Amino acid sequence: MNALERRYRRLLLAYPRDYRRANGEQLVATLLETGPDRRVPRAREAVALVSGGLGERAHAAVAGPRPWWVDGLHLALPPLILAGAVSSYWSIFNHPWSGALFVLSMLAVVLGWVRVALPFALVPALLASTPYPALGDPTWGWLQPLAYGFGGRAWSNLLLLWAAVGLLAVLAVRGDRLRRRSPLWLAGVLAVVAYGVLVATTGPWWTLTRAGVEIALLGVGVAATLRTRDARWAVAASAYLLCAMAPLVQYPIILSWRSASYWGLLLGLTFATAVLARRPVRVG
Repeated sequence: MNALERRYRRLLLAYPRDYRRANGEQLVATLLETGPDRRVPRAREAVALVSGGLGERAHAAVAGPRPWWVDGLHLALPPLILAGAVSSYWSIFNHPWSGALFVLSMLAVVLGWVRVALPFALVPALLASTPYPALGDPTWGWLQPLAYGFGGRAWSNLLLLWAAVGLLAVLAVRGDRLRRRSPLWLAGVLAVVAYGVLVATTGPWWTLTRAGVEIALLGVGVAATLRTRDARWAVAASAYLLCAMAPLVQYPIILSWRSASYWGLLLGLTFATAVLARRPVRVG
């Protein structure tokens, strides 16, 4: 296997595994015939392979017996859990074991085990909903340290945690067999929990990182919707954005042009997924 073939095979990783098994060797052979003396794929070929692979993944995502809205709710869960962990970084710093709850709930969601994920998501939501006690309040007894680590959250902050619990409850009651999600979600929540345990400080770079991730994910949703004309990405994007915008409702302020541009972009991308989607057609 020469350098050019290795690079083509890496580009083919953009395609689903089943597609690679069925067509991968033929694609590689055809591509090698077009330029056997080169060491690097042409830029046009690389872009075409990656976009084609992502398109195939989008089509594979809409295949199967699950209703589109069920899959949309399941798509919304990983970003909600990740955002919930981000908003709980101070609780994770005070009680490192609480980070394990976010990791375990994300792991179960990624595997499609929503009934397993539900109790792990419910515990931090309940703890965060407790009132912040006065110093020396005997009501809590030996549980008082938990209240200082978790309680007293604003409702806009709690919405992320309870939205995940609510979606998990709906999916658990339905009992659909759900597909697995990308393990990158698990890597993301592990990174957030590790940061919360070790550092637990924020700054402009923290805000920029979160904004970049949100915009990138919504952009992927727009691209997938454009390719499939399916509404599940609109459901996921709308569910996340409604929770993410809650602080603007609780703390109405005059937005700076940077903040207005940021929220406007998120709204525009979410609106695009809704506009581009048509009535879903079940595939497979």
